[in-house]
Amino acid sequence: MTLWNTTGGPSIHAELVAREWIKMGHRITVFSNYASDFPHMWKVDGVSYPYEVLIREDERFVTRNFHIPSWTSLSQLDPDPILRIGFDVFVVEALEKLPMRELLGVFPQIKRKAKTVLIVHEGKMPSDPDFYRFSWDSVICFDQRYVNLFESLFPNIIQTIPHPCHLQSKGNKDAARRNLGLEVERKIVLIFGFRIEDYLPIVPPLSDLSRDFPLTLLVVSSNDRGIQRLLKASKEGLDVVVRRETATVEKLYEYLHASDVLCMWKRSVPNDIVISSTAYLTLGSGCPMIVSDSNYFDDLGDAIIRYSGSEELKARLTDVFEVRPRFRRCIEAAEEFVKGHSAEIIARKYIDLFESLPVLRNA
Repeated sequence: MTLWNTTGGPSIHAELVAREWIKMGHRITVFSNYASDFPHMWKVDGVSYPYEVLIREDERFVTRNFHIPSWTSLSQLDPDPILRIGFDVFVVEALEKLPMRELLGVFPQIKRKAKTVLIVHEGKMPSDPDFYRFSWDSVICFDQRYVNLFESLFPNIIQTIPHPCHLQSKGNKDAARRNLGLEVERKIVLIFGFRIEDYLPIVPPLSDLSRDFPLTLLVVSSNDRGIQRLLKASKEGLDVVVRRETATVEKLYEYLHASDVLCMWKRSVPNDIVISSTAYLTLGSGCPMIVSDSNYFDDLGDAIIRYSGSEELKARLTDVFEVRPRFRRCIEAAEEFVKGHSAEIIARKYIDLFESLPVLRNA
């Protein structure tokens, strides 16, 4: 029970793991929120952004049977599919987003027929008391930060299973550029996402750097307002190529294969535990990642290159463009990180956990 086929973190995690379960021969059913909940708009500085959207048609194993209360003001769940369909394990991701009161009403019936597992995405203690009323067979945390936050709430049932990475999938840069109609000889810096105007501060340093390198900023976004602001800011001296779309994972990887570097910016939220599902999704492409100095990336170690301020961004991009030691260390570390966190390995850890849980007494 999770978000699915969307651009958000819980959906990214669920898809990386569950698609591997299918490859392993397991049968899954996904319960997700109604398509009418999308796009989910997020207001920042008085401007509404389509923060989360559906990116592909649903598979046959997907049943949409609830609304997300915080998005729609509707706390509604159709429990019939959950109660009618047979399954051995009931896995819930990002519980705080779901219609918890309605789910609580049928949770005893679910527990009578299946083992129950919660995957925690919450980075701080939820305010809704319903969050604390469930009795889980196991609770999954991504790392020790989440364990420290929730271990007193879920004593003796927490397991640590890291967030998965997309499987290693490197591509041919020249071929990807030809397929996408991009110039083969230029250095390409990729940025993507809805809040694309967050990248306005990188335009001046990229413009400066374009005096030393034939440089293109590749923008992949469906946020036309943000795109226009970027284009206006880059009128002087920076080549910008825009692709107006919300890319599927497959298309995103083609853009990554075509690029010299992916630039990611996230604002730190020092009072929360946070993780960048997007980073885990993209690391497997082989495209180096330069990120802002944010706690969203604290768990990635040397697999990414951090920057703080314009001068450091220019220096780190130069490291990449000139294939300096820092760049080579990042590529090697990223490959090792992806191998250790591959979706295949993580999916197997979940199956091992499910099989280790006690057999239901009423089975």
